[in-house]
Amino acid sequence: MAPAVAKPQPHRIVQLTDFHLGSTDEALVRGVNTAKSLDLVLTHIASHLPHPDRFLLTGDLAEDPTPSTYGRMAQAFQDQRVPIHFLPGNHDLPKIMHDSLTRAGFQGEKIIALGNWRILLLDSTQDKSPIGNLGPHERQWLSESLESLKTCWIILALHHHPLPSGSAWMDTMMIEDSEAFLKITAAHSNIKAILFGHVHQEIDQERENIRFLGTPSTCFQFAPESTHFAIDDAYAGYRWIELHEDGQLSTQVVRLGPVD
Repeated sequence: MAPAVAKPQPHRIVQLTDFHLGSTDEALVRGVNTAKSLDLVLTHIASHLPHPDRFLLTGDLAEDPTPSTYGRMAQAFQDQRVPIHFLPGNHDLPKIMHDSLTRAGFQGEKIIALGNWRILLLDSTQDKSPIGNLGPHERQWLSESLESLKTCWIILALHHHPLPSGSAWMDTMMIEDSEAFLKITAAHSNIKAILFGHVHQEIDQERENIRFLGTPSTCFQFAPESTHFAIDDAYAGYRWIELHEDGQLSTQVVRLGPVD
């Protein structure tokens, strides 16, 4: 009798987003010590979700986007022994962010290869604007990349949300060219999910057989279904994603509690 073939282990990704780190470790952003909040999240991951395969950081990592701030952020991850990938949010300065983090050993490539999966990292930021926009160059890169990856399972990651969140004030800042973006994604049945931050809340929607997954911030949260800006009392959180070789995707948002 032939020995049983071990089932391949899924690739486990941890998505963290919207750190909003200030100029010092004591800086408060909307009343929250965001450096301490990030440390608490990383401590929670270490005790509750050991040995992820890699981290994916989806923007607004800095409230004060200086080399010093990104250097302090890199120090917060210094005990992690897995690849760390990142993309910019509207509060970040992409070049300073990229130079600072790659110098610290973070991964700067736009395509992550994990077995038969590919994660494509998109830049949805515009200079000096909170509103998202991919623009023709990024959309062209996406279209060309997808054409060359037809035999792979695909995840797309960006900062801004491409579908309405249900909060009127927040939805003025989603990506402006979402119609063009969604036209591209609808043409590729191997896209399994689109990950984003920016909304500071959990979102899980489905369209054209693609899951649209928004993830809570590592610090303060925005109140869902709100007409005007409002802070929620929900705790900081993160998302884990497991990618199976057969194209299945498992995911869950984890929230810290009052004693974490």
